[in-house]
Amino acid sequence: MKHTIGIMGNISAGKTTLCKLIERRWDYVFYPEEVDELVLNFYYGDRREHAYNTQVFFLSSRFRNWWHMTISPHSGVTDRIKEEDIHIFTEKNYRDSFLSKSEKMILTHQFDAMKHNIPEPDLVIYPHTEVDELKARIHKRLLKEGKVREGERGLLASSDTYLEDLNLRERKKTWVL
Repeated sequence: MKHTIGIMGNISAGKTTLCKLIERRWDYVFYPEEVDELVLNFYYGDRREHAYNTQVFFLSSRFRNWWHMTISPHSGVTDRIKEEDIHIFTEKNYRDSFLSKSEKMILTHQFDAMKHNIPEPDLVIYPHTEVDELKARIHKRLLKEGKVREGERGLLASSDTYLEDLNLRERKKTWVL
């Protein structure tokens, strides 16, 4: 019987590592989050300027992943769920005034139109990781991957609350499936 698993969580929470473990242990097909380092570096370099284009990119790539999992005859796992784009990332960018009301509305309409064609995952896993550990992992990845991940350096600043804001435990509203 075919199953789908979605892993959700903050940057460096261990989503991809968990997906690879599930892939090896239970012979699932892993559908990794499509990451374009240029898009991310633009976004982390100037969130206000690049929030909308970044959200469009990730929303469409997320649905492409879930569509491939839906039509595949094999069980699949992915390191992002589609709801994160609207309920977490778009919402955060809007609250921080990086998205206008009309941009948020357009993204929400896109999400609503696309979600009807994609079934919900059978299981959602959230590997909660404390912010200090997330920052340590990001720092380690920056040392290892260098300029490729340079845009993430700003997340390490004590004045940046991005990781804290996205940490699901901190959220008051529960929407997880």
